[in-house]
Amino acid sequence: MDKSKTYAVVDLEMTSPALDGTGRIIQFSCTFIEKGKITDTFNTLINPQMPIPPEVQRLTGIKNSDVSKAPLFIDVADTIYALLQDTVFVAHNIMQDYRFLNAEFERAGYPALELKGVDTVQLAQILLPTQPSYRLVDLGNYLGIKHERPHQADSDTYVTAQLFLLLQKRLELLPASVLQTLCSLSDALLYDTAECFKDAYEAKRKKAEPLPRDLMRVENLVIRRPQFATKHGEALHFPTEKKEQTDLFSGIIEWRKEQVKMMETIAKFLSSKTETKLLIEAPTGMGKTLGYVLPAAYASTNERRIVISTATTALQSQLAEEIQVTLKNILPFELDVIVLKGNEHYIDLDKFWRSLKQPYNKNSRLLQMRLVVWLLQTKTGDLDELRLTRKQDPLFENIAHTGVMGLDAASPFYGVDYLRLKEVAKKMRHL
Repeated sequence: MDKSKTYAVVDLEMTSPALDGTGRIIQFSCTFIEKGKITDTFNTLINPQMPIPPEVQRLTGIKNSDVSKAPLFIDVADTIYALLQDTVFVAHNIMQDYRFLNAEFERAGYPALELKGVDTVQLAQILLPTQPSYRLVDLGNYLGIKHERPHQADSDTYVTAQLFLLLQKRLELLPASVLQTLCSLSDALLYDTAECFKDAYEAKRKKAEPLPRDLMRVENLVIRRPQFATKHGEALHFPTEKKEQTDLFSGIIEWRKEQVKMMETIAKFLSSKTETKLLIEAPTGMGKTLGYVLPAAYASTNERRIVISTATTALQSQLAEEIQVTLKNILPFELDVIVLKGNEHYIDLDKFWRSLKQPYNKNSRLLQMRLVVWLLQTKTGDLDELRLTRKQDPLFENIAHTGVMGLDAASPFYGVDYLRLKEVAKKMRHL
């Protein structure tokens, strides 16, 4: 962030988002950021001189009676126009708000604004690459930003301003070489969003900071340094006493008689040397997943793996996430969870590196920027972590893995290839 600039974070509520001239503004709000801090706000309701559609009233909570005595846009246009001068226009979906506001200015006889602009949606997509949703309310919940009145412009601009500041902090933490790569791809971004990356790079490159110990650079990509986890070698016994079980659950999950009975049955079966089959029918809502996953975790060892089969990879990922989130806080030991998928689910680092030098459309460039940041986080190289549909972009076809046998041993990425490292890890577990 260039702290010499004033950022105006803007949000509008309208009778209709259409840019065909039929919609009108019913609320304008702006939050100002100077020197990295929120300094001021401006908010006003606006009389649209037309009924507010019922669906907009339900969404925003703004009723016709609320705007009946509010000023017309032409009455506040001069104030808004003056406030925005010499600022950088920031919005969550800038294409909508900036264009709509300019259309209203022109309708009121003012020239269109010619401000630099930043889109927080694209910033969030790049800097938070694994988020399932980039709606403002969902990002606010994820980052712990209190959003009192979603879809009211004054609340939305304040949350967007806090989001923008948090994203800037994440941006400033990126290594200089990563920022340099992002800058080389940023011409695909909306308005002047690319300047956020260029400002961060200029500030970072002067410091010449070493990479954090958990990261490594290969060519012009920075990835997580591979680590091989260790695990207990002997199976532990699932507790059978109620006090032991309640202590284990420790308030994270509720002790339920039927669920625990299922756990005990499965634990006994998995520890048996004679029983080979077990069939359990359980009713909906009993907590079947934890009912079999928890005792299975206790029975797994370095020599004995527990395989859970599902109908789809989506269910596999959902199950793995539930295990990681819930069991991590319950189990008194570390647990390795591996989702078995086809080769094409994983990124081929060599192919991705080469793709950065090839021409792509703007959507693909944005995806490449997300991937560059994601490589700092992923331990698996599993593209499904991005929560995207493969058909959304042709880039996926060019960077998807085709298997270890197809790797080039002379590639600089051969030694850190995710699928190859999985094979190495398997061999190490059997030593």
